[in-house]
Amino acid sequence: FRIYNFKYFLFLVPALAIIYGHIIAKKPRRAAAYFLIIMLLAGNTYSYALYNFAPDDYYGNANWKLACNYINQRSEPGDLIIVSPSMFYTVFNLYYRGDAQLKLLDSGKDVVSNLNDSLKGKKRIILCFVPYHVISTQEKIDLELNRAYPVIDMLESRNFYPRNRIRLLFYQIPEKGTGTH
Repeated sequence: FRIYNFKYFLFLVPALAIIYGHIIAKKPRRAAAYFLIIMLLAGNTYSYALYNFAPDDYYGNANWKLACNYINQRSEPGDLIIVSPSMFYTVFNLYYRGDAQLKLLDSGKDVVSNLNDSLKGKKRIILCFVPYHVISTQEKIDLELNRAYPVIDMLESRNFYPRNRIRLLFYQIPEKGTGTH
């Protein structure tokens, strides 16, 4: 995620430089020292350049800002937003500014029955997930919700790499006694 870029260069690179310096101080040959320094500088220069200057489609960044802006405009306090896989909550929370209740899910097993307590007083479910992520393809949370609730809106962010697409599904929760739930 782009939000961790500065942490890498502020914390990890100095730590690596200290470790390399310690190794270099103990090495009797200068060739090994120069090799380690060149590898550190070359690797970091390449990573930094690729990360910051390559086109987004090449690096494959998921557009969480777009997805969260879409949810911000269309969510209400009576909605339940499900973020899946749960590891994406950190970057989702960076851009989401609404008042809807958030729930993190990784398991698609009995997802509908497990949501019953969370759905009290809710009108809609908004599923925000990365459909081509390993967890999403295995757990199939979207298919479980599709069987139980009607889809009323959908958005999928465009990205060259399918694994970095974000799909938003809006489900209508039927009122008691009127739906399939």
